[in-house]
Amino acid sequence: VFIINAFDGCAEIIDLGDGSFSMVVAESVTENDKMELVVATQQGDIYLLGTEVPYEPLNAWPSSVRGRNILTASKKIGILLHDSTRYMNEIYGKVFYVAFDIIDDREIKNNARYIVHILFGGQMLFNATYNQTGSFRVEANCPKSLVGNYAVTSGIVKIVMTN
Repeated sequence: VFIINAFDGCAEIIDLGDGSFSMVVAESVTENDKMELVVATQQGDIYLLGTEVPYEPLNAWPSSVRGRNILTASKKIGILLHDSTRYMNEIYGKVFYVAFDIIDDREIKNNARYIVHILFGGQMLFNATYNQTGSFRVEANCPKSLVGNYAVTSGIVKIVMTN
C-alpha cells in the first residue's frame, strides 16, 4: 500500500506481503470518528489501517463504485446524516426520525432539486423533493414485514439523495 501526502509528496509504504486486485476503501469502520482504510489481499486477508484523519462522511469512499454518480469525489454535493441518525441502532413503532443536511457547495445551482429517498430493501419508507440546502428532520415510516405488521427483525435502512 502506497500512501502519498498530496501537500508535500511524502510517501509511506506498507508491505502487506501480498498484492491486491481491489481498491482500498476509506470509511469509519469502527465508528471512532477517524478515517480508516480497508485493504484486501489476493490471498483473502483483510486489513484495517487506522489513520488520524478526521472522519467526514462526504469524503469517505465506502465502495468501489460510489453511489449512482461514480464521478462525485469531493465534498461539493451530498447528504450528510446527523450523528443521532448515523448511530441509530434500532427503530420501532410506526415511524422513526431521520436528521440530515443537504449540502451543495457548487457555485452554479440552476433550478437545484434534491430528491431524498429512505429505503429498507426495496421498500420505500420516505421520499421528498427539496429545492434548497440545509438541515432537515423528517418522519419516516417503519418498515413492514411480509405479513403487514411492524415486526421486522433486522436490516439496513438506506438514505439516498439524487439531484
